[in-house]
Amino acid sequence: MHHRVKKVILNRNYDERRSLVKNLIRSLICYGKIETTSERAKALVKVTERLLNRARREELSGRRWLYRFFQDQGVVNWIEDEVIPSLGTKTSGFFRSQKVKVRKGDNAIVVRVEFLKKYKSYEAPSPDKKEKAKGEVKDQDKKGKEKEFKK
Repeated sequence: MHHRVKKVILNRNYDERRSLVKNLIRSLICYGKIETTSERAKALVKVTERLLNRARREELSGRRWLYRFFQDQGVVNWIEDEVIPSLGTKTSGFFRSQKVKVRKGDNAIVVRVEFLKKYKSYEAPSPDKKEKAKGEVKDQDKKGKEKEFKK
């Protein structure tokens, strides 16, 4: 009997399912829309709406909760600055799901999940490339003094 069973299993154990949903949410938030199977989309929308609602309700603890989930401060700042102010007082219904096609290999229904409002997509900052002088490597000893070595 399946009384009061609410979670979607997705044929994965707990860690794999958590990782899958986390990656889907990150892709959805960064790109604004994704295509996935209908069952994955249902799990994705459910968790993402809870995540956005919790982040909107609470100030600092909501930010910390988002950071714990995404582990990227840029994404957290983008969500707080772009997405959450535009949600208003709504508690759900942030996403649109449209049936796109039936996948040929396994006959799975593929849907496109996207935000109802269009946002500027998140762009990760490019890492600064600092080039060291060729042939010199700097190292610090225990007292904090820099040593230079020749290759």
